[in-house]
Amino acid sequence: MLSVLIPIYNYNIISLAESLLAQCEEAGTDYEIIFADDCSSDVALAEKNAVFLADKGLKYSVMKQNLGRSKIRNLLAGQAKGDVLLFLDCDSAMVKDDFIKTYLNNIDAGDIICGGTVYCPKTEVGKDKILHWKNGKSREEGKKHFTTNNFLVKKDVFKKVCFNEQIKGYGHEDTLFACEVRNNGFKISFIHNPVIHLGLNDTEKFIGNLINSSKNLAILFFNSQYQND
Repeated sequence: MLSVLIPIYNYNIISLAESLLAQCEEAGTDYEIIFADDCSSDVALAEKNAVFLADKGLKYSVMKQNLGRSKIRNLLAGQAKGDVLLFLDCDSAMVKDDFIKTYLNNIDAGDIICGGTVYCPKTEVGKDKILHWKNGKSREEGKKHFTTNNFLVKKDVFKKVCFNEQIKGYGHEDTLFACEVRNNGFKISFIHNPVIHLGLNDTEKFIGNLINSSKNLAILFFNSQYQND
């Protein structure tokens, strides 16, 4: 069984949910799609998501306090019934009509399979978000490194290398996860099955995330949890 797991924070997930439902049905696989709202501050948007997901009969829960990027994903994995987990970010959009089928056809390519990330054309990006767009496009498009926004993992593997909940705020929970995967002898494979990253931040928010991310990386390095080799 395939469990699609999606944490939400202040984002409209209707389009993504509709695409996933259509593709899972088309694939003819046994599946579930689980959403968890990590205490979004936009209450009206959270309620809109809730009404839609209830109408579609999809699993949905709302956290009473913000858990953070690692803990919310571990919680979703704990709720999953499937033996294969597909993690997606809520600000993702489908590129391919056979996104789900592609993952299912490559399910044995590795213990963890990353599909990759692409970005929209520059003409669709506002000036206040262009820095995030440029950075993400140069760092992520076509690159073979692990990110949390689009990956498939076997549940028994995830139980052994789940996300470290000591990572606070934005940044590098994915780096530590990948290190733990390697340290436990598991294989990460990369295939061309990308999603579009839609949720771009304005310059102020983006720089704030970079600062926190750098702090997290420094902590990992000084705790000998990360070595850049």
